[in-house]
Amino acid sequence: MMKTKPVTMLLACLVGALNLFAQSYTFKHFTTNDGLVQTDITDIRQDRKGNIWIGTNGGISVFDGRKFTNYDDHDRLQSLRINAMLCDNAGIMWIATGNGLLKYENDFEVFFKPNKQHRNSVSCLTTNAKNTLVFVCNNSIYQVKDKKVEKFEINKRIENQAAFVAFDREDNLWIVTVDMKVYKKTSNVLTSIASPITDDQKRQGLNFMKILGKEGPTPYFVTNFGTLWADGDSLCYLSKQYPQYNNARVGQATYILEENDSTLWIGGVVGLSKLTETQTIRYVKDNGFCDNSVSSIFTDKERNLWIGTTYNGVYKLSNEALFHLQPKVESFDLRHVSDINPLSPTSTFISTWGKGLYLFNGDSISKIHLPPFLRYLSSMLQLNGFTYIGWFGKGLWKLDNRSLNVSLVQNFGKDEAIAMIKKVKGQLLIETLDNTCYITDLDFNIKQSILLPEGTVVDVVKDKIYQVNPFGQVDILDDQLKITKRNIFPDITSRITEIVCY
Repeated sequence: MMKTKPVTMLLACLVGALNLFAQSYTFKHFTTNDGLVQTDITDIRQDRKGNIWIGTNGGISVFDGRKFTNYDDHDRLQSLRINAMLCDNAGIMWIATGNGLLKYENDFEVFFKPNKQHRNSVSCLTTNAKNTLVFVCNNSIYQVKDKKVEKFEINKRIENQAAFVAFDREDNLWIVTVDMKVYKKTSNVLTSIASPITDDQKRQGLNFMKILGKEGPTPYFVTNFGTLWADGDSLCYLSKQYPQYNNARVGQATYILEENDSTLWIGGVVGLSKLTETQTIRYVKDNGFCDNSVSSIFTDKERNLWIGTTYNGVYKLSNEALFHLQPKVESFDLRHVSDINPLSPTSTFISTWGKGLYLFNGDSISKIHLPPFLRYLSSMLQLNGFTYIGWFGKGLWKLDNRSLNVSLVQNFGKDEAIAMIKKVKGQLLIETLDNTCYITDLDFNIKQSILLPEGTVVDVVKDKIYQVNPFGQVDILDDQLKITKRNIFPDITSRITEIVCY
């Protein structure tokens, strides 16, 4: 593991800096213009033949070095949401989707989908030295043994309350539960891991997003409030392990890969950084990368570095010679606008996916100061002098339109991230990222809820609730979320992204 040195020789820093500025780099950017199926990247892996597999929230792209082959058939994949991928020691590709586990040898096979009526979200995949595949589906831990799926037993409780699992390099199994407790299983010994996470952070919406088991000598635990690492039987925040990371200025760490004993790649919510014993290098839009969140970092067999980003595709770094340019003065970044919500005839709130909230006053724009974790905003609603904000994290927030103070809405105590919130006929329609749709009163008391089919969304237009599935079918729902009219546009068979009325 790369060590943090308390004293660094000035000469070494100067020589390193000179070498860095003298180098050139080869940095290839892949987007849909190059054939990528979608630019919201979730995972990157390599198969035994050397092909690069790129998972997205819209299917899979396989790159053979020249072209992309895309797989975005919902019936074939069962879900276009690819949560994780893994190539095992036998050369089999395993794909964790939002609706089951897929196996790929010469073609895709639906290997595990226990519940035929509801979604079967597989959150993660991991293998040990014996090539045993372990995964989590619907919060239960399973393993593939003798080509069959069976429950992975721990203590009759934890295996049914799991959010993520991962083997580390020593074959210890690390487990994060749905109530955010962390355990380590070594042979037959189960150890509870101490965590610095506070109850206040949980109330504010802290949530685990993944475990990086083999990306370093010790596992890393990515949360939406920052990344932790395992120090014995305790978790510590990354900044305590690598204080120099604070100089990278790429925000909270979202992915980590230790390339060797002296190089650490850290993806953040705003770009990429490289830590060595003498340098901290920042890669953002100003020097050839981007300001988007990094979702995956992978080193292939030829030692090329592949970086997946949120909504900006894939970057390939063919060597380590990215040079560092001092960034310009940071300006407002209004890319990836997620919602626009009028506050008055002359002012409008603009929410973004990754850059927080802005206020536009006709001829000027200012940033609204929210808690630092409240960056990825999805939807807004004006109600009784407050702006209600949905985001990629637990709970619903409200902003006082006069004081601009923000607080958590206590009434709506759901843990899942909120995708959409709208008013309809004196009630509220709230859709969460786990495909659950709620009808509440104006005080957020739940009156009705349904689980939407995979890939289906709802929207409100002129006090009518529309349900849209991935194949173009549009239904009308009543205020009890029951279908009253089916397939109102029978001639449309392709995917619909939005319905508006003018």
